[in-house]
Amino acid sequence: MGEKGKIFFLLIVTFFFNSCQLIKDPPVFEDLYEQEIKGINWNDVDELPLLEPCKIFKSKGLKQECFFNIMNDSIYNKLLRKSSFYLFTKIDTVKLLVTISADSKISFKTKFPSTASEFEQRKVDSIIQSKLVNFPPIYPATKRGIPVASRFEIPVILMPYKKRK
Repeated sequence: MGEKGKIFFLLIVTFFFNSCQLIKDPPVFEDLYEQEIKGINWNDVDELPLLEPCKIFKSKGLKQECFFNIMNDSIYNKLLRKSSFYLFTKIDTVKLLVTISADSKISFKTKFPSTASEFEQRKVDSIIQSKLVNFPPIYPATKRGIPVASRFEIPVILMPYKKRK
């Protein structure tokens, strides 16, 4: 075997050993899925819930500000219009836990201060639930393009300062 033959032989052997490494099993779907799932931060969404008027904004921050401003205004307008919470309760502030489901349904859960009686809680919650209806359509939050549920809390002052005792 001449010099050219030895070089050719070495090239063939090198190619043979390297080609074995190139012919690997394709990645298993379950492994890729597990890696992807572990890499997702489930406590954060890609897109926050959205109201139609807020679609005009490009930045995520402006969309969020628009959404919360409209939600706060809507909640206060619905609750405090013709409401007289101060006639039967000493509760001046509650927190509303707002949940927007993946299918765009909105629900409210009232969180009361520890000093509120059960009667006050039932009465105030009844009024709140009856008034917080007919919201404009809300687009749900999304994670990787998939609609997901989201929750946030809004403090609500039930009575004007001058009415408090």
